[in-house]
Amino acid sequence: MKANLETLGNKSKKRRSAKIKLGTFYFDNQIIVELSDNSMEPNYLEGTKFRCEEVPYSSWSSIYGGIYAIKCFNALVVKRFKNKHKKGMIRLHSDNPASGAHKECPIRAKSNIWKAVRVVDAPVGNN
Repeated sequence: MKANLETLGNKSKKRRSAKIKLGTFYFDNQIIVELSDNSMEPNYLEGTKFRCEEVPYSSWSSIYGGIYAIKCFNALVVKRFKNKHKKGMIRLHSDNPASGAHKECPIRAKSNIWKAVRVVDAPVGNN
């Protein structure tokens, strides 16, 4: 599942530094990620935007549960992590079984992982 990435506010030359502005609030080391497909339906529709905070490399071994954004196979994806981190690999899960149950993603020290902390915008589904 591909996602769109937005960083608002000051853009730093450092890759690991991002600052976003929501209203009058600034959040360091956070990004806004927009879902660009239906892989997280029915819980999150295409077009949902998440505010995500960067997970420090030193905390990767404790990643368990939750929704995360990670660059995997040359695409930024938003998926659910249900399994504990294995050395060098993370198992990513889609909420929508039609888009594939799960896939393994290699991670490296140069990777970036962001944890979704809040939905900042979401389309209203058909009722």
